[in-house]
Amino acid sequence: MGDTLTPDHRFDAWFEPHTLDKRLAGGEAPLGCYKQFLQQGQERLKRRFEEGTGVPLLLRARSWLVDQVLQRVWREIMADHRMAASLIAVGGYGRSELMPGSDIDLLLLLPDADNTTLNASLEQLLMFLWDIGLEVGHSVRSIDECVTQSLADISVATNIMEARQLAGSTGLL
Repeated sequence: MGDTLTPDHRFDAWFEPHTLDKRLAGGEAPLGCYKQFLQQGQERLKRRFEEGTGVPLLLRARSWLVDQVLQRVWREIMADHRMAASLIAVGGYGRSELMPGSDIDLLLLLPDADNTTLNASLEQLLMFLWDIGLEVGHSVRSIDECVTQSLADISVATNIMEARQLAGSTGLL
C-alpha cells in the first residue's frame, strides 16, 4: 500500500463497482444499493487509512468512488435529458480531492435557465443524491450565468477553474 498515486482504473479493485451494477441490473431498489455501496466504500477507505495508505491517494479514491455513483445516477435519472445539461465537479471535488465529511460541490450546467422538464429532472437528481447520503453543494447555471457570476465573484471563478466534467453534454463546455 504505497503512497504513490495510482491510475484511477485501479480503484475498481478497491470498490468493485461491478457489484453495484449487478445489483441494480437485478432489480434491487436503487436507494438501498447506492447507500450500501457508499457505506462500504467509506469503510474500505477507513481501513486503507488505518493500514497506512497515504492521504493524497485516499482523497483521490474517495473522489473516484463518488464519481461512480454520480455518473450512474445521472444516466438513470437524467436518461431523457442527460445530453441537454452537464454534471460538473467543482472546487476541491473538481480537483479529485474529496475530504471525508466534505460536501460534494457540483455545477449543473444548462444551455439556458428556462427548461421546466429539465429542471424537474435535476431536482429529482439532487433529491436522490441527498437521499443516498451525499451532502451536495450545488449551483444550477447557464453558461451566461457562469460568466456573469465569475466576473462578480472571484470564488465562483476559482471554483469553475477547478471544474471536471462527470457526465452529460460536452457541447456546453
